[in-house]
Amino acid sequence: MARLNGITETYWASMKEDDKLKWKFFSKGLVFFGTLYLTKTGFLPFDYAVAAATTIFSMLIIESQRTYKRFSPKLRKRIVRTCIFLGTWGTTTIGVLYFSLVAVSAASGALESYNLVLSTNPRDLFKLAILIPIFLVVIFYTPIKIFRELHIEQIIYRLPHTKLIDLLVKKKFKADSLLSFLNFEYAIIASCTLYSIILTELVRAYLSPFIKL
Repeated sequence: MARLNGITETYWASMKEDDKLKWKFFSKGLVFFGTLYLTKTGFLPFDYAVAAATTIFSMLIIESQRTYKRFSPKLRKRIVRTCIFLGTWGTTTIGVLYFSLVAVSAASGALESYNLVLSTNPRDLFKLAILIPIFLVVIFYTPIKIFRELHIEQIIYRLPHTKLIDLLVKKKFKADSLLSFLNFEYAIIASCTLYSIILTELVRAYLSPFIKL
């Protein structure tokens, strides 16, 4: 029956109602303002969307684990599956964006080093005809090969997926004291804030050649 309890449910039940209300307002405000004011691309719809999404995700985990046993088995499964799905694919998205940015930057730097000049000169056209296929191989094939050889999918997909299952399904961690309760909830808030910071910085890097942010 212990596994039916949420991670923080035992300690949350022992708190006074006044303290619960104060902590709810504080934690919600902390994650929203943290993600909104620490992460800015300058494009407000995107900034608000990231802040709202990370706030919802963090609150979904935090609130569900406070009163997990009170939910129906069907709703519990949906909540856990949603959290695992969002957490796993959120991390995977960050990893793919970062790896792609590094690959494109490296390929662009290599291409720029050739100082190509568009012209109708047969020699320049011949040079261009050789370099473009090489560039396409470098930007598409080589990163995929490196991605597979380094088993990056293990880090950005399988590891987060496994750890989320350990946390939310197998309940390998229990917060039954004030310190462990604060550690868990602050860790969720900090992780979501850090995620939003990394995501917005990556988006800024992708858009900076086209839009001044």
